[in-house]
Amino acid sequence: MLNIIWDLDGTLADSAADILDYLDLSLKEASVNVDDKIKPVRIGPPIDIMLKEAFPPGMLTEEKIAEVVANYRRLYDNSGFPATVPFDGIEEIISDSVNFTHYIITNKPNPASERIVRKLGWDKKIASLTAQYPRVEQRKSKAELFAGLIAGVGGDKSSFAGIGDVKGDCLAAKSNGITAIGVLWGAGTKEELADCSDYMFEDVGALHEFLLKAGSRR
Repeated sequence: MLNIIWDLDGTLADSAADILDYLDLSLKEASVNVDDKIKPVRIGPPIDIMLKEAFPPGMLTEEKIAEVVANYRRLYDNSGFPATVPFDGIEEIISDSVNFTHYIITNKPNPASERIVRKLGWDKKIASLTAQYPRVEQRKSKAELFAGLIAGVGGDKSSFAGIGDVKGDCLAAKSNGITAIGVLWGAGTKEELADCSDYMFEDVGALHEFLLKAGSRR
């Protein structure tokens, strides 16, 4: 049995359209010109970090960022996540409880994470969901969240694999001594993931085949 620790956005679920739409609405409500971005919004980190990366340094004050985040939490968390869907092929993997035990660790706060998992019908298919606290001061790093989960589950670390689409996901796995798998259908690039992942996959089918072989060796 292979214990798989999944990231959510960009790895299991294609949530980009919903996130970007509601973020734009949140910026407009806060009277921020969305055209002032100097980089595309990079999905994966917490919203405040996404904003700091996308806009010119110092342009958004901490107060303005807090306003945008509050708008986003109100709009996005209470939406029906209409455009959020599993990536093609993911459903087959996440439904397999014979070869795998599935866990999700995400930077997305509750309650949005729980509502998305329920919407996609995964609440009965995963062993646990670990999401961030909404308040910044309560956040833990992904590495800390991985450590807590691995300690709670117990057993040989070789039975774990962490899968994600950005560098932070793979570093969280590596820092905890488990297999780090990068996927290239989310926000991360091959160059970004090359130095922090043990394996990389460009399509879900190849990942599934690898996981089945890894699970059979357990």
